[in-house]
Amino acid sequence: MNSTSYLQHVAAVTLPLETAIGALINVPVSYLTPDGVQDCFITHSCHGYEFPAGLTQDIYNAAMADEIWTYGAMMNFTSPGGNNMATLAMSMFVQDVMAEINNALYSSGRRFALFAGHDTSVLPFLRAFNVWDGLWPRYASMIRVEIWESKSNQGSFSVRLIYNDKELALPGCGNVSPCPFATFSKIAAKIIASQAECNSVPSPASPRSNNLIFGRERTSTGRI
Repeated sequence: MNSTSYLQHVAAVTLPLETAIGALINVPVSYLTPDGVQDCFITHSCHGYEFPAGLTQDIYNAAMADEIWTYGAMMNFTSPGGNNMATLAMSMFVQDVMAEINNALYSSGRRFALFAGHDTSVLPFLRAFNVWDGLWPRYASMIRVEIWESKSNQGSFSVRLIYNDKELALPGCGNVSPCPFATFSKIAAKIIASQAECNSVPSPASPRSNNLIFGRERTSTGRI
């Protein structure tokens, strides 16, 4: 990412913040990344671990806000082909999810699939479907993609997207839920990018350049 606003933010906010944190914990700033800092902060906070001396709540809040801004900006980055980075990042994963659904509905596929990933998998998935709330996914977040069959119209299916027990209304489905499966399939198809589209994306020139890993490579799967 070479946008002026992104690079200005990194120079004015991210790097000074990481430098200050590095000085407090006696770690060279070159060893720090926004992801690494945020992961340490979240795990300490969620497990009740004591923070190192000098790492205040204000610094924690600033680091979280910076992570949300920088990662959100990267996910909103638009490729030369017109897709945002979240769409490209989740392309292969959404393709896997749709394959599981179609196999379950129309062949002998299993009825339950479990995909395990990261907060950095949850966020772009939500962003790809245009339902991200702008907040970092909380610890142990979960997304459920549920398929429902009409009792009155056998063979007619709908989809519910549930994020941390909250039902999400998809913008591409008229902001209603459940979403007819045919409509949901069209939304998903727009997320699944071609190889040419993936190849058109330049490597982001930022401290985060090594942190974007496409969905299938960063997600493990279990099926029942």
